[in-house]
Amino acid sequence: MVLLAIVYYQPNYGSILQAYATQKVISEFDFNVRTIDCTIINKQTKRKKILYYIRNFFHKDLFWGQIKKYTILFHKIFDKDFRHSIILRKKAFIDYGKEKFCLTQALPLNKIAQLCNDKVDAVVVGSDQLWLPSNIVADYFTLNQIPDNVKKISYGTSFGLNKLPVKLEKRTADFLNRFEYISVREKSGIDIITKILNKKVFLVCDPTLLLDDKEWKQEISDKRIIRDKYVFCYFLGSNSKHRKFVKSIVGKTGYKIVNLPHMEEYIIADDKYADISLYDISPSEFLNLIYYAEYIFTDSFHGSVFSIIFNKNFYTFRRFKNNCEASTNTRLDNLFEIFGLQKRLIEDRQLEKGMQLSNLNYEIVNKKIKEIRRKSYDFLYRALGEENDCC
Repeated sequence: MVLLAIVYYQPNYGSILQAYATQKVISEFDFNVRTIDCTIINKQTKRKKILYYIRNFFHKDLFWGQIKKYTILFHKIFDKDFRHSIILRKKAFIDYGKEKFCLTQALPLNKIAQLCNDKVDAVVVGSDQLWLPSNIVADYFTLNQIPDNVKKISYGTSFGLNKLPVKLEKRTADFLNRFEYISVREKSGIDIITKILNKKVFLVCDPTLLLDDKEWKQEISDKRIIRDKYVFCYFLGSNSKHRKFVKSIVGKTGYKIVNLPHMEEYIIADDKYADISLYDISPSEFLNLIYYAEYIFTDSFHGSVFSIIFNKNFYTFRRFKNNCEASTNTRLDNLFEIFGLQKRLIEDRQLEKGMQLSNLNYEIVNKKIKEIRRKSYDFLYRALGEENDCC
């Protein structure tokens, strides 16, 4: 049996789909796969994260990042339509999770070692910025609670940052030293680890890229959600310039603008620019919206990934300024560098120059996807197997 320490519970499309992909791929290796139920653990780690942000109160980027998240509470209370939209979105995720994930017993953090009986071959932690500083402090995705005799594997786990705070370097080295196999999905992650630890680290693709377009197509209904031709917008950030740019560049095409608002923060700009805004959308329907779109505009890592998987014409904006401490731009930089798609990563300064929509040639990109997918499968197969040397 393999236990997964992954993010399956957030109403975030990228998080839940990468968790599903991780589970599906490992189960195809003929392992019984169970995802660790975080119902109790999340309550414990949330307190630790709050303390972390309080201690880093004067780091303005981190502070304002949290303040923006809590503005949603105000709108939940006073905006009935917004509150109803959140309920619809959460229900779509809950229903998807119940269908897709097989969970363990829910235990507190200090007792999850009890899950590691003699039938457990390994615990895998994977992807999705799980080694951000706040998560390292929260001490779940570090696997420190997993016994020494149980194999610990990192698959494509992301720091989400170019540089780790110096005060967390020793703590990070200590928990990583207990891993038998370490892989990350960003070159910057290799740099962070090799600086603090003399251990081999592998570069693998995000779990969603382990499944090809045909496998993801099986998750999509043949029925289009939007009948008309449309461009699909999926923004996590609040930059109104990105919305205005979409409206200006799409206006001449006659395509509808379809917006999937981000529900973890209330963003005023989302109310104004789209022809259609959708809320009651499951993760499978999210894939449907990407698959059938004429163009995709996003600032999301996984919005970009699925656009690439389905060979779509797309543009990605930077959600953060590069000098922002809370920036996770490194994920996008690495993704676009690996596939040679840097021209599709749009800087704010380009918005004023004017652009025209153009098509992408995916011939070379698809070859690169196959190559990194093969290497990633090889890493995971060997890490889960009995061989001592990897790759």
